Amino acid sequence: MKTTALSLVLAFGLSAMAQTPYIETFEVQLHNLDVVVTDAKGQPVRGLKKSDFVVLENGVSQPITNFSLYDVNATTASSVNAATPDAETFEAVQPPPRHFVFFIDEIEVQKKARTQLYRRVQEFVAAMRDGDVASVVRPTAVNKVALDFTSDRAAIDRVLKQALDDSGLKLTGMNGDIAQLRTKLNRGDNPESAQREYAFASRRRVEHRLGQLRALTSSLGSIEGRKILVMVTMGLGAEPGKEATSLEREMNLPTEMPFDAPIDVPSPPEDSERLTRPDVITRNSRQTIDDIGRSAAVNGVTIYAVEPDVHLELMTRGSAAVPVRAGSVRGGGHFGPDLSRDLQPSMHIDMLQNSAATLTSLSEKTGGKWFRGSAGIDDTFRQMTTDLSTYYSLAYRATGDEGQPRRVIVQVRDRPELRVRTRSEVLQRSTASEMDDLVAASLIYPRPVNELDVAVTAGTPVKTRGYFTVPLDIVVPMTKLTFLPNADGTKYVASFNVHYASAGRERDFMSGGKQEQIVEITPEQFGHLAGVKYRYKTGLNVSHGSTKIAIGLIDSATKLTGFGTVEVTAR
Repeated sequence: MKTTALSLVLAFGLSAMAQTPYIETFEVQLHNLDVVVTDAKGQPVRGLKKSDFVVLENGVSQPITNFSLYDVNATTASSVNAATPDAETFEAVQPPPRHFVFFIDEIEVQKKARTQLYRRVQEFVAAMRDGDVASVVRPTAVNKVALDFTSDRAAIDRVLKQALDDSGLKLTGMNGDIAQLRTKLNRGDNPESAQREYAFASRRRVEHRLGQLRALTSSLGSIEGRKILVMVTMGLGAEPGKEATSLEREMNLPTEMPFDAPIDVPSPPEDSERLTRPDVITRNSRQTIDDIGRSAAVNGVTIYAVEPDVHLELMTRGSAAVPVRAGSVRGGGHFGPDLSRDLQPSMHIDMLQNSAATLTSLSEKTGGKWFRGSAGIDDTFRQMTTDLSTYYSLAYRATGDEGQPRRVIVQVRDRPELRVRTRSEVLQRSTASEMDDLVAASLIYPRPVNELDVAVTAGTPVKTRGYFTVPLDIVVPMTKLTFLPNADGTKYVASFNVHYASAGRERDFMSGGKQEQIVEITPEQFGHLAGVKYRYKTGLNVSHGSTKIAIGLIDSATKLTGFGTVEVTAR
């Protein structure tokens, strides 16, 4: 979304106040849509004009203000803002430079899949054009940004290979959570307790990855040109932990016993009571996922994703892929895993459906696509190459209320056989939501601008009910705040909002905003602000281990901002 801002500065001439500025901002916003048009065979369709397109927002046709056709085969170069306003465009131009971000999660896949994935990545990087740059982000690494944006193909190739090599089978992350659940069930632990622990661990892991995605896509908002996020991930469920509850338990059906189980083998314990706190077990993250997709789309980010392998720990014991020795022994005993207590086959299906909901939302809302399995690895990079070789850029003036997503559909007139793909929604974000995103982004890329000269320090974490409370001291010079006189001139008032975000190394993410903070001073104090600092104290709860915390302040009058980050270790 492009924004053109016109600021009008009005001055108050009050006796005790030396021209304190008041700023009013008027904005004209455009929704930019990158549109891919293909025929029934998936081949790009060239030569369409502005008049060939129809843009529908919530079913209402919108006038197209800007239009361009980008084609890698064009002979004319383009600038980032090459779209032509209010005129037909017949000449294709070269696409603008592209920013690629490879988001390599802790996928833990087999060597064959890693080799295939690296081969396709290597080919894709080798085909990058002049002006293209790429970055590598690893959400569970100490340094999240494994490689900052660079055009050095050798460096990109090297860091990506290392990231994929580190994604072997280590039974950590998702596979580790599943392995622990399987172990507890097989040894006869209370199933409700085992499921609760699994679901809580799964929720913390997924929320952390979603937080990293939000931070990453938000950080790309200030970059011009095409921005493509390539996600390599697994088990990113829309309702993390829900898959732990088997179909049998949900329907109150008896658990089936293996054919060779001795008759004296007890059945798994029955549910003694339903949980009184279902939110402890699972949390529906669909709204969060939708918001991340919308934010990414507003920032011009297109998301492509691939789940490169099956979840090995979810495969049924005794299958060809996971052989076991199970049967009865002399005396009625049992050796090998107790299949009556093993994971239910429905868990694998539930997890696949759960992650499909996440990746579908993220890709559709941004105009990308997602794929699964070894064949999906090839399809992912083939699709990106096709989409980025030829596409159209359309823009129209924003309508509707702030903060309300609006459905958008792009069609080609009288050509129903053509397939048109773009982002599925548009959104005018509120100042508060933009600030939330900027603070989250600073967890990965610290903000270079600190207009309010905010300084943040953290105290010693104090353990409280299984968590740790981190005291935070936020300091801002009083001269950086905008003080305005109240109605009778007896006081000067400034106000600001505090926004925060925190993320652990491998799990946990939290963000939000605190209510508006009001600062009142007398006219006498207003004349002696130099050197005086305002101190705001607060605290955040974090888990055991290392956590990064970002704080952002925004002045209510001028919208000037300030940011600070700290890292703490709670033990």
